[in-house]
Amino acid sequence: MMRQTFALIRIELARLFFSRRWMAGLLIWGVAAKLAADEIAGHVVAAHLGKWTVYDVHAALMNNAFLVCFLMLTTFVLIACDSPARDRETRFAHVMMVRSGGRLQWWVAKIVPMLLASVVFQAGALGACIAVGVYGGGTLSREPSELALGTVKEGASVSTQLFFTPPARDADMLVREVGTSLYLALGFAAIGMGILALTVRYPLSWLPGLAAVGVTLVDRILSWFIHASWYSWVSLPYRLMEAAHSAVVVDDPLPLWSSLLCWTVLLVGSAIGGARMLRDVDV
Repeated sequence: MMRQTFALIRIELARLFFSRRWMAGLLIWGVAAKLAADEIAGHVVAAHLGKWTVYDVHAALMNNAFLVCFLMLTTFVLIACDSPARDRETRFAHVMMVRSGGRLQWWVAKIVPMLLASVVFQAGALGACIAVGVYGGGTLSREPSELALGTVKEGASVSTQLFFTPPARDADMLVREVGTSLYLALGFAAIGMGILALTVRYPLSWLPGLAAVGVTLVDRILSWFIHASWYSWVSLPYRLMEAAHSAVVVDDPLPLWSSLLCWTVLLVGSAIGGARMLRDVDV
């Protein structure tokens, strides 16, 4: 049974990671990194700051709700989260379940590639920020730049904007951004798991993309009208932002542990819920 499951996981990994859909990921990584780099470079010039680093680009990208939620999250979902629905629409799921020995094995084989894809997707975004940052004039120094530290120059036309949480002066920016990437990978994986479970109940290949855009759009509209602090606790897109947990950047920060718990509960709960629903649906 385990051998069949591992064989199915290898098949699903190949189907996912050799898909041409990753071309969309390459495009979005480049676009998002370029927009973040332009924002950083323009602000550094206006604030009369010194050299900026490629890690500033990634830090700014990870706190841009439009880039993270509308572009990156939607692209990730379209790449990694509609396979169960497509397999059931084509009846390919039935064939694979017979070969793997059961529905649970098939479900596990869908979960593992999606989890790995969330890490790969964030690694790609970090790599794109480094590449675009170098091309745009950023340095590879792992020491925090003046921008990252929130330095304000006398006579500057603008004050230094807090794009992200200022690090300690002796911080390693590469380590910091790898940590941020892993956090966002967990968030993407949790949301992706929720969408996978949704497609068990509603096996429609167009549903994942619509769900990602719909949730983000509704959240953005509600945030325009609801300014109470409690809304930040229930807003998943807001929890994706690193700066949402910083008292330096926002007035009412969320505890980091609460977001880690939220993503873990959503991830595990959706995995279990999807497995239970799968027992009762017709494939």
